[in-house]
Amino acid sequence: MLSSSSRRILITGANGFVGRYVIESLVAAGYGIDNIVCLVHNASQNDDAPGLSVTGDISNREQVFGLIESIRPAAVIHLAAVALPAEARRDTQTAWRTNVDGTIALADALLRHAPSARLVFAGSAEVYGQSFNTCPLPIQEDAPLRPMTTYGASKAAAEIAIMQKARQGLNAICFRAFNHTGPGQPADYVIPSFARQVASIEADQTDPVLKVGNLDAYRDFLDVRDVANAYVRAIAEDVDTGPEPVFNISSGTSRRIGEILDALIARSKVDIRTEIDPGRLRPSEVERAAGDNKRAATRLDWEPAVPFDDTLQAVLEFWRERV
Repeated sequence: MLSSSSRRILITGANGFVGRYVIESLVAAGYGIDNIVCLVHNASQNDDAPGLSVTGDISNREQVFGLIESIRPAAVIHLAAVALPAEARRDTQTAWRTNVDGTIALADALLRHAPSARLVFAGSAEVYGQSFNTCPLPIQEDAPLRPMTTYGASKAAAEIAIMQKARQGLNAICFRAFNHTGPGQPADYVIPSFARQVASIEADQTDPVLKVGNLDAYRDFLDVRDVANAYVRAIAEDVDTGPEPVFNISSGTSRRIGEILDALIARSKVDIRTEIDPGRLRPSEVERAAGDNKRAATRLDWEPAVPFDDTLQAVLEFWRERV
């Protein structure tokens, strides 16, 4: 494990939803908080970042090169991205500049100034896109990349760039994380959206009507803590990534969105009825998604550990405390 006091771990996008869990996982694994460097986008976020915090724009090559040269990290967990698909769709230029150009800048800086550092890239299962409709499920890592969204396309492009640079000597691992949730995830995502509405109804802040969109899609969900643990596991020195260092991070199980909603409503302290909101009703081009996680289990000794029921309860309690 890269746990000696002289080794620094850089986390880009450290103040995002997943970042706080990665920091917790690093500390739990024995990494010193003073050796964790957090790259945040806005100076106002510095006060909230543990360890050493620096402000910078991941898509600014000069800033990225200067940062890597100054800290020379032992490993980088690259989380910084325009991660909300709807936001990426609205501002494609920023999404591509951040998700692709920023990743390339980071890879190039590591090759020049910290060539032995391991880069952990937080990619997405959205890179599979149309392949979910044509390949056997749960999908394996050798399935074609056929993204259908701006976010998925930008993540696929970044991953391809990393794999090309790996052939030039970049020490990289790419993850394709499936849907993950937990306390602190913004309510723009489906499970916290449901949970926040349940909590608001319980607090008598809104009518006992929960607004929903498409409930018939099936998705592969897991706990954010399991995802964070996978990223931290990937910087261990004993990890053998094999010839193709690309890994699904998934539960391997498809869950119907409507069943997840039913499970949250069942936990409610009041009676709740649901109502279709036309503004939330978007047709799904992918009916079912699930990822095969055997490669991660075999090579990284990783598998999901948090029961999904515990995840749902934790998300609901998070929103109950805040409404």
